[in-house]
Order: sequence, then structure tokens, then C-alpha cells
Amino acid sequence: MKRIHEKITYENDIGNSVEMTYSFPFFLQEIKGVDGLDSEIYKTKSPYQDGFTIHNETLQDRPLQILGVIKARDKSESARLRAELIRVFNPKIKGIILYEYGNVKKKIRCSVEKGPKLQKKMSSFKRQLFSVDLLCPDPYWQDLEQDSIDLVTWI
Repeated sequence: MKRIHEKITYENDIGNSVEMTYSFPFFLQEIKGVDGLDSEIYKTKSPYQDGFTIHNETLQDRPLQILGVIKARDKSESARLRAELIRVFNPKIKGIILYEYGNVKKKIRCSVEKGPKLQKKMSSFKRQLFSVDLLCPDPYWQDLEQDSIDLVTWI
């Protein structure tokens, strides 16, 4: 079975970016939270009413978690890649996730909730697991390019 192409690019507001896909040095294992979103339902129940009356629903913020692996040839490359990941995912600097899944390309604004957590895999510097937690206050994925229509065409 052919694996669907999935790619993530995180770009922070000062222009630093990192790309993760199914290749090294930053191998994307999984991104959690791109689908399925919690909502808060506002409802009331009147006396003797069966069920509830729903008045409104609001979507919660969107938490994202990126899980991946860094692969390096030697200790100096490992240290450089770790530093790059930590520099790009700086919790003091907001950013944008560009997400590609097959032919679908979307973006979402987010903040780093927990900077990169790094862990050696099998006590080796060559492969290190990492995770990054992001929080998107606006839960909606946006198109990469906004659709625009010239007002002249409306006449």
C-alpha cells in the first residue's frame, strides 16, 4: 500500500523554519491534533423537557503534537540539529504550521506550548526522538493562498 505524502513545515515569526517529512534529518513519525476538535455545547433544560435545548456551540483551541526522530552521522551534527530544532521552536516566538497531506495544503497560526523534548534512542547520539507541543488559539485551518475576486467583476 502506498503511503500518503505528509509534510510539515514550521516557520516562526522571525523567519527560522524546519521541515519534517518521511526523510531525515528530521523524520516525521506523527502529528496529532490535525483532525477531531473538541467543542463546548451551551444547552439548557426546562422542567419536564425530554433532552436539552442547544443554544450554541463553540470550538476549543487546537492542540498539536509533533513526534519525530533526528538522525545524525556524528556527535557534532547531532548537536547542530538539536540546537536548530530548539532555536526554531522557541516558546517566546509564535509561528505558522504549513501542513501538506497528499494534495491538500493548509496553514494554521500557533504558539509553542512545550519546546522540543529530546531523548536518545537506544543510548546513541545518531538517533534522537523528539516531541513538540503547539497550541493554536484559532482552531481553523486556512488555505495557503486567500481566494480573491476583483470587485470590477461584480458589476
